[in-house]
Amino acid sequence: MIPRLPGRRGWTEPCAPAVWEGGRHENVEHVARGAGTASRPSARRRLQEEGPRPGEAGAGGAGLGEEGLGASGSSLERQKRGLPPEEDGILKDVHFAYDSYELDGAARDALTRNLDWLRQNSRAKIELEGHCDSRGTIEYNLALGAKRSKSVKDYLVGQGIAAERVSTISYGKELPLCHEENDACWARNRRVHSVILGQ
Repeated sequence: MIPRLPGRRGWTEPCAPAVWEGGRHENVEHVARGAGTASRPSARRRLQEEGPRPGEAGAGGAGLGEEGLGASGSSLERQKRGLPPEEDGILKDVHFAYDSYELDGAARDALTRNLDWLRQNSRAKIELEGHCDSRGTIEYNLALGAKRSKSVKDYLVGQGIAAERVSTISYGKELPLCHEENDACWARNRRVHSVILGQ
């Protein structure tokens, strides 16, 4: 279930993907811009006097992650810079069947390669981005993307990766790799993409 803002019955217009972390519910664009904290007068005053803290927008290379973004950045950061979303990278994307968050054999093979890298880089932290194809509602795909990223995190944690090294986010259908309406394109968009936050 997707959490809602207090006092609101649901979204009335398309919006950026939602983040549910630590009991807060915020729009990703606001988190990325720092509006999640900087929109409050006391936080705005602190930002003006002290500057951004690590992990806040405006802190040297930091964005949505805990310790700043890797060289490529999150899909949202890449979009803001006018770049297309990244496919694969150092860590391989994990792909899913239609309307599923189950890990199949190909997904486990990709995760085995990712596990090797994570074990060799024991201080690295990653963010798992859940993505979906263009079919279905925004809310449904946000929930499905969250389930996909959680299933990958659960697998990694089950294989011995510390849970605090892995964070998750769902972009649903909002940041697709491919914009064509056909099976091949939809299959590319149904994925969990791993972003290296820091080492």
